[in-house]
Amino acid sequence: MRILLRTLKFLGLGVAGLILLAAALFGLAQTGPGKRVIASALGDALSGPGKTVTIEGVTGFIPFDIKLHKITLADAAGPWLTITDAAVAIASGDLLRKRLTLRHLLAGEIDVARQSAGGSAGGSGSLDLASLLEPPLIVTLDRLAISRLRLAPAVLGMPVTLAVSGAGTLGGNRAAAQLNIERTDGSPSHATLDLALGGTPLRLHLTADVAEPSGKILATLTGAAEPLPLAIRLTGDGALADWRGRLTATAGKTAGLDADFRITGGDGYHFTTTGAARVAALLPPPLRALAGPEVRLAAAVDFGKDDAIALKSLKLQAAAGEIDGAGRLDQTTGALAGQAVVAAPSLAALTPLAGVPLAGAGRLDLTLSGRVAAPGVVARLALSDAQLANLRIAHSEATLTLQPPAGANTVASPLALSGEGRLSGVALAAGPLPNGLGDAIAWRLDGTLDRQKERIELHHLSVEDQGATLDGTLAADLSGIAGEIEAHLADLRAFGGPAERGALTAEFHAVTGKDAAVVLAGDLRPLGGNDTRVDAQLSAQAQRGGDGKITGAYKLALPRLGAIDARLTGGLTIAGTVNGPIDAPAGTITLDGTALSEGSIRLDKLHAEATLADLLAKPKVKWSARFATRGIAGTAGGAATIDPGVALDATDFRLAAAGASLTGAARYDFARGTIDAELAGRVPDLRPWSALAGTALSGGGELTARLAGAKGQSLDLTLRVAKLGAGASTVQDLRIEARLADLFGAPSGHAEARVTGIEAGMLQISRLQLDAKSARPGRFQITATAAGKEARDKFTLTATSALAFLRGSVEATLTRFDGKLAGQTLQLQRSLQIVWRPGDASFRNLALAFGRGRLTGEGGLRNERLALHLVARTLPVAALARLAGQKTVSGALGFELTANGTRKAPAGRLVIDAEQLRLAPPGRTDLPPLNIVASADLKSGSVQFKGRVAGPDKAAIGFYGSAPLQIDGTTLTVRLPPAGPLRLKLEGDGNLAALTDLLPTGEDRLGGQFHIDVSVAGTIGAPTASGGISISHGSYNSVATGMALTDIGLSVVGNRDRLEVRNFTARDSGGGNLTVSGAVNLTATPGPALDIKVELHRLQALNIDEVQAKASGEVAVTGTLAAPQIRAQITVDQAAVNIPEQLPQSVQPVPAVIINSKTGQTLSSPDAGAAGLFAIALDARIKIPGPVFVRGRGLDSEWLGNLTVSGTTAAPVLVGKLQVTRGSFSFIGKTFTVTQGAITFTGGNQIDPDINIIGQIVSTNVTAIIRIHGTANHPQLDLSSQPLLPRDEILSRVLFGTSVTQVSPAEALQIAQAAAGLAGGGNLDVLGRLRRGLGLDRISLGSNNSALPGFGLPATSGQNGNATPFGNAAANASFGTAMNPAGGGATAGTSLTAGKYVAEGVYVGVSQGLTAGSSTVNVQIDVTRHISIDTQAGQASGTGLGIDWKLDY
Repeated sequence: MRILLRTLKFLGLGVAGLILLAAALFGLAQTGPGKRVIASALGDALSGPGKTVTIEGVTGFIPFDIKLHKITLADAAGPWLTITDAAVAIASGDLLRKRLTLRHLLAGEIDVARQSAGGSAGGSGSLDLASLLEPPLIVTLDRLAISRLRLAPAVLGMPVTLAVSGAGTLGGNRAAAQLNIERTDGSPSHATLDLALGGTPLRLHLTADVAEPSGKILATLTGAAEPLPLAIRLTGDGALADWRGRLTATAGKTAGLDADFRITGGDGYHFTTTGAARVAALLPPPLRALAGPEVRLAAAVDFGKDDAIALKSLKLQAAAGEIDGAGRLDQTTGALAGQAVVAAPSLAALTPLAGVPLAGAGRLDLTLSGRVAAPGVVARLALSDAQLANLRIAHSEATLTLQPPAGANTVASPLALSGEGRLSGVALAAGPLPNGLGDAIAWRLDGTLDRQKERIELHHLSVEDQGATLDGTLAADLSGIAGEIEAHLADLRAFGGPAERGALTAEFHAVTGKDAAVVLAGDLRPLGGNDTRVDAQLSAQAQRGGDGKITGAYKLALPRLGAIDARLTGGLTIAGTVNGPIDAPAGTITLDGTALSEGSIRLDKLHAEATLADLLAKPKVKWSARFATRGIAGTAGGAATIDPGVALDATDFRLAAAGASLTGAARYDFARGTIDAELAGRVPDLRPWSALAGTALSGGGELTARLAGAKGQSLDLTLRVAKLGAGASTVQDLRIEARLADLFGAPSGHAEARVTGIEAGMLQISRLQLDAKSARPGRFQITATAAGKEARDKFTLTATSALAFLRGSVEATLTRFDGKLAGQTLQLQRSLQIVWRPGDASFRNLALAFGRGRLTGEGGLRNERLALHLVARTLPVAALARLAGQKTVSGALGFELTANGTRKAPAGRLVIDAEQLRLAPPGRTDLPPLNIVASADLKSGSVQFKGRVAGPDKAAIGFYGSAPLQIDGTTLTVRLPPAGPLRLKLEGDGNLAALTDLLPTGEDRLGGQFHIDVSVAGTIGAPTASGGISISHGSYNSVATGMALTDIGLSVVGNRDRLEVRNFTARDSGGGNLTVSGAVNLTATPGPALDIKVELHRLQALNIDEVQAKASGEVAVTGTLAAPQIRAQITVDQAAVNIPEQLPQSVQPVPAVIINSKTGQTLSSPDAGAAGLFAIALDARIKIPGPVFVRGRGLDSEWLGNLTVSGTTAAPVLVGKLQVTRGSFSFIGKTFTVTQGAITFTGGNQIDPDINIIGQIVSTNVTAIIRIHGTANHPQLDLSSQPLLPRDEILSRVLFGTSVTQVSPAEALQIAQAAAGLAGGGNLDVLGRLRRGLGLDRISLGSNNSALPGFGLPATSGQNGNATPFGNAAANASFGTAMNPAGGGATAGTSLTAGKYVAEGVYVGVSQGLTAGSSTVNVQIDVTRHISIDTQAGQASGTGLGIDWKLDY
């Protein structure tokens, strides 16, 4: 009907335009050119924005008998309506009587291809029936006829052909119309209209009928499977002042409409209607629940004489909810006002409309204001106990406002858009939200709505919760959506990530319509002043097809995890797909990682993939993974299903790697809170897992576990591990068995653990046993015993306790805890009682004696109130430290701690008294003890403290002050508010050596006189300083580098926000020196900033056995006090590198032990470390112009090169190369000339450079080539020649100048000895195997050519005549005769020596040379550890007596 009326309207407008134009140009209009002009002008007049009218073939007598061959209407999408063979005839004589009589209005064909995209042309105006019935002309249409009105399938869903006829009149206080529409394509459908309005008083007669008995049109439009025959009848008759009408309609068997209308008159007209519609059958099946069995409608509208239309009431009731509204429209001004309320008591009915499961209740309040052309809208939405898919929302409030600009009165005026809202009690149906997301979310938006362009722009969009914030912009129109979103993550740890702020920036673009699609791209970066590049890339795309299904893909690449968290390394890529219906999406996830590590755990490669289904309703996942790390290759996999609110099923879990396996399945019941599971694990050999664990592992074990939840949670567990090793710790046997029932109610059953053969450093536990048995449900008796040895002291521990699980609480009574530990007696002097309840915990009657010390106290937390009192007296610090592995810490410790306040804001007092306290690191037991007295009072977020640290020789440092300190016991966080006031006073004098324990020097040593008088004020974020620190006659010795500085002078002065280094000088023993200048900015962000410059002049920077070096240059220390950095440009003035001699494989290296020669006290042990002062980041460039001397293992050479140093001072990383300029190499008594050589530092955790040195010697028609390669700590020697010869042939020609086939047996032995030297003590260690096989203590094959002349005893020498690397200096004094044979040649002094210790300190040996009469017997007796007596007797050498003494250095 609408299309027909619009068609008639355009025809009428065309006719009226032609008539008016003909009146002015009547004569011209009768010509062909004139008619073409008329057609063009009329088409242009009827066209407009988004609409084009084209008229072709104007003929006939203008304007009274007009024929139009073709009229075409088009919009932006093209032609949509075509009229052919149109004709209109006007009775010319009636115009003189103020009548417009249309004899006929005809059209041969009208084709409608589709609905117009431009909408209908309409306007507003007052409803004045008197004006309507009295137009300027009485208009009469005698005959309307359209032979064929063809509607394409795009209009009604199927092709339809109609014939239209009718007549009508308007004017003379009456209006009448008759219209008849018939289908002519074989269907009996029809529609008729009979309308008459007029008379005094006005009467209205109305009859309209529509019949479509086939039901195909409505079935096609609604998508119904069965035909829906349609019948509509509208009737009404009576005076318009009290007119009543009725509308009835049926569609198929169940759908229908019954409505009554009434119009009453007075000052205006009052229209009311009530009715009920049964429309469910016309809706798609998923939406039928919205309407329910019946939708009821009631409305009342007033049409006033003041040109106002007032909607007094509107009420629409359906199963999903109801709508109530009212409003008013002023037709003269266009002013608009109204309100509407949409209430949905159960959102579940809206589930089909939303496409995802909904629950809860909702209410929408709408307020309208402004004008029709520029309305203002305020919408308020409230939800309670809502559920959206798998997301639960306890409460939600949202407000959205559309407001036109001031004075706006056209559609072209954009509307300002703003909104805000808050969601609280947000959680997942299956549990809480992921870590890092709070349960409250707030959002806000601001933007504009351009109705003319149909475009919305959000200039600012933000979503915020306690863990993340989203900020962005958005623009959307008919073509699609585009925008940018930035996500701020306040603490990535909350999401399982690193402890730093991060930001995710993403750009997205989308298109809407039938095939909606979205594309997303972005990157990740750190926040908070961190300039580190992350290089993370995010991309995603998704599309929704006409069938409602979505398809998409996403990818997140994190190539540098270390830029996000310094604890991480490697790269990670996450990719996946999403597909399926929007209410039940599925997808895949793929994860690929390379060189992943965190701390000591490393994965060289990781590939995991998962398939997901039904993500919103009942998520299912099936996953598998492959990984490899340091020789381990493994697989894992499984499947899981989540039934929200019911259970989580994890099935077919499996892990296999390096012979180990873990399999099982589990089910978690959400309602009962219990688990049903079976697990089985087996690790036959832990050694392959060492790299993954970051420490050496050994042993193997088995695990079986079964959990059941049908009758409360039960557990059956068996764990057995044998010969377990972890690093330096070992456990011979570990067994744990447990059979427990009703774990979360009244537990019962038994559990036991047996551990034997524990060794961890100096701690040895021969037996550790724990037994727990229940006498009755909820009551356990626990016994634990341990016995073993710690260092030299045996220990035993026994503990017994009663454990009671009561309703809502757990109570434990420790009745016995005694024994001997770390050489001290340990005893619980009275029963300790511990009580735990949800939110409350307490203990009382703590009284524990440990050696001469005692610890007592009681405390607890009740109703968030804290009460705690602990007192310790003379606790043996040495024993406590030994338990922590610190063997050189000692002293007596006392403290008293009192705490009160609340858990969120605790308060209290701590007093510490430590006497004769030694905090020395391993190897520094020579440092003097300290006495420390300190106290701290915490109250109202501030701590006041004071104390004194005193050493020997009156060295002491005193301090007092206050600082802001906020402790939250709920979250276990400690915070120093940046704006909190700070006050600190530091005073002291004395020798640095006395207070070295307080400095982070490791094994480095400090000395000199110091004076401190420093005051700090201001705030934590902006401190100020005054006073100063000075050092005179100072010294510094580094164990790690060998650097030794003396005459250190230091003057640091506080200058408000700066600490300035006014003077810092030092020198070494070789004439080198350094000077330091600069300052520390105390108020810099994020912490005190360093700006210090160091100048070196021929300073002995390295002075250890392996390397000695002097350097000059400049060093800049920057960064913050917490993270300092060193950048340096250094020139090495002089250096020497010593390659260590290599011992045979059968001789194990002896760890160095430093002993005080005066006291015999051990200063360091094999496990002593040298941590150095600080772990400072390094960036140094070292230029080595030469010469650098490299010596050792027969090498004597000079080098030059360049190095870079990175890493930290605790773990420096060297990269660079040294190249040889000159050198020679002595091997098997011959000197090789070095022809090329390089020492390359490749970085790594240890400074162990690669060596590649080549030397050669020419002898007897052969050039022998010796090559030293490998690393400095593990050098290797290779021998080759030109021409190519076997190794023994090369040795024979170099040693004896002849072929190996011509040497004597003795010379052959010497060749074998040289070959063994080349092998580096490897598999050719024949003498070592022979010594072990014969049970001898010594056996050697060597030469006594280097015997000390005149004394007859061999010097302490190695195979090459160099000093043996045993680490002490020795002197010899011998008396007797020496009768060395006068032989010569290479074998003159060759001999075989063997011997054995026949008693403690008594050695007897025999030596046999290659010549007659060269046998000797040697007896050595150790008198003391410093003095031994040697005697020797032989045929040729005679007898001799010698005294050897040795002194450690």
